[in-house]
Amino acid sequence: MKLGTILLILGLIIAGIGIYFWQDNSPTFLGYRSDEAQQYFSMGIGGMVVGGILASVGIVMMVVKKK
Repeated sequence: MKLGTILLILGLIIAGIGIYFWQDNSPTFLGYRSDEAQQYFSMGIGGMVVGGILASVGIVMMVVKKK
């Protein structure tokens, strides 16, 4: 149960950081995005995916251990 909770919290934090990077570096003015912003934009999407997977695994671990 402890490991599932830790994975859930860690996954939500990573996903939150990914959302910040994704939204902060999204194109805002006529679709302009610098090359450096593209790297952080992609890193934000990757962070959301990894964080979502970790959070999902944490939830599944908590449910399975409870039975």
